[in-house]
Amino acid sequence: MAVASEPMVFGVSPGRTGTDSLKTALNVLGYNTLHMKELLLDESGIDTSGRLQLFTSWATNYDKPNNPTNIDPIMEGFTAGVDFPISMFYIDLLNHYPNSKFILTHRNPKKWYNSIQSTICLIGNQNHWYNHILLHAPFGRFYHQFPMMDSIAAMISDKHDWTEFCNSGEEYLTRWFRNYEETVKKTIPPEQLLIFNVGVDGFEELSTFLNTPPPSQPYPRVNSSAEFKRLLMVIKIGAFLICSLPFALIVFGIVYIRKYMYGLKEFKKKKIE
Repeated sequence: MAVASEPMVFGVSPGRTGTDSLKTALNVLGYNTLHMKELLLDESGIDTSGRLQLFTSWATNYDKPNNPTNIDPIMEGFTAGVDFPISMFYIDLLNHYPNSKFILTHRNPKKWYNSIQSTICLIGNQNHWYNHILLHAPFGRFYHQFPMMDSIAAMISDKHDWTEFCNSGEEYLTRWFRNYEETVKKTIPPEQLLIFNVGVDGFEELSTFLNTPPPSQPYPRVNSSAEFKRLLMVIKIGAFLICSLPFALIVFGIVYIRKYMYGLKEFKKKKIE
């Protein structure tokens, strides 16, 4: 894997640790930041189609010698990256972008566990009926998030897929979270790593670390669990409507045919009279 000369900024924490707020803050400071939302929705206007599959391939081949993954196409158009899945590849990112800076957004492990159980563990689980619809309906990118999340879970843990990872219980997941943070701290040189305490730190700490002027606006707080639950509700409603549409069309067809037949019958009766 070749070394890139262009320095970047990367968040190296799992989802539900203030990653969307960090993305928003970095964008305020002038960066263009890759986040899971970009991979699904192209929020910044950059076409990221096909990059979920690249992440799946990257994770699947992670431990293989001479991993052929080219990171540059994944980061094309962006100068920073946070959240799943990019944050889980911090070792490769450090090797490929050796002059970059890294941010570990720290959150209480128990609060993190409770948050993922009510958010990303629900939306990433193929066994839930509403997600099963996304596998078969023409949702494009959403279809590819499931194998990507499964491959990431297998890469970062001893679990086979995302569902098994999420269902491992509080003790296992909080221990995994603590071990992950400690490994990050031991791997990334301290001068390149900022430990950012979610809910406490803000633009002052971030701007000092990145050598940028701090903006006058407050640090953003976005994508709360409540916001994520509203998104989940929209997905459920959309899936329900998709399930209901064929039945609605059948009912409409039956009613229309019956009405047509009744009208035809009345027409023939009047014609006879």
